[in-house]
Amino acid sequence: MRAALAVALLLVACDTVRVGPAEPSPGAPPAPAPAASDDPGDAPCETLTRAACLRSLVCTLEAPSGRRSDRYVCRPAAGNCEIGLRQLDADRDRCDARVGCMWRSASCYCPCRGSGRTTIEDPPSADVCGCACSGGPPPGCVPRG
Repeated sequence: MRAALAVALLLVACDTVRVGPAEPSPGAPPAPAPAASDDPGDAPCETLTRAACLRSLVCTLEAPSGRRSDRYVCRPAAGNCEIGLRQLDADRDRCDARVGCMWRSASCYCPCRGSGRTTIEDPPSADVCGCACSGGPPPGCVPRG
């Protein structure tokens, strides 16, 4: 009898537990949407724009070899000089600290909308600007050679 009474008291004293998003209280303003991240995470390389590919730790943006073109390839990063590094000036020191690697500055690469693309077009929100030239290799960490 005592055990049944103890269980009944515990059940009465417990709060209801809900799983999932909290319901807003009446009259409360809607919660702000989560901020968009600049990190493309581990999205497949072929789904990234040029800008997202440059920010990726697992993909590398590469210019077509041998000729200037507006087509770039966003491919999986490979080797010590690409994996885990973004193709941003902020990663220059990290590149130079890796054995056998050096930073290569962009050569006639233009990040502006309409100056190049991967299989995914630059979004309308991409910067519009003028570049003296375009179609060259983007910046990045490359093997010393």
